[in-house]
Amino acid sequence: ELMFLLLGTLGHAIKGTLEHGGQSLALLNVSDSGRYLVTQDDGKPFFWLADTPWLLFHRLTPTEVDQYLEDRAAKGYTVIQTMILGTDDEFKVLDSVEGLAFEEGDSTRPNEAYFRHVDAIVAKANSLGIRVAIAPTWRSEEHTSELQSH
Repeated sequence: ELMFLLLGTLGHAIKGTLEHGGQSLALLNVSDSGRYLVTQDDGKPFFWLADTPWLLFHRLTPTEVDQYLEDRAAKGYTVIQTMILGTDDEFKVLDSVEGLAFEEGDSTRPNEAYFRHVDAIVAKANSLGIRVAIAPTWRSEEHTSELQSH
């Protein structure tokens, strides 16, 4: 199972909106029936049309990120689902243009440049009307069992 966080929504929950190019993206709630998402401001159903560039933070240059997000916005995508750490071992996370997520693989020492890179991508997506759903990392049962056996 993955737990997705609507990054940006969490950071702007006090305001009740996501900033989006001079406009605002409404926060999302679960509908009264519990079957779908609705916008908080008017209760209209939210259509979750997502692309899954799982390694967005790791593989693309800032120019490529802009091109990718602009393309997805033009095609009507409403969400991008991605991962902070990727799929490698906890301390061998994939390198990005800003380096590793943690200094020397130490999860108690976040790399500020890496997380500024993440923040910039989320802000760009929000400015185009796209929400970003972030999975901290991905672990399969097989991979998790392998890690626990060591």
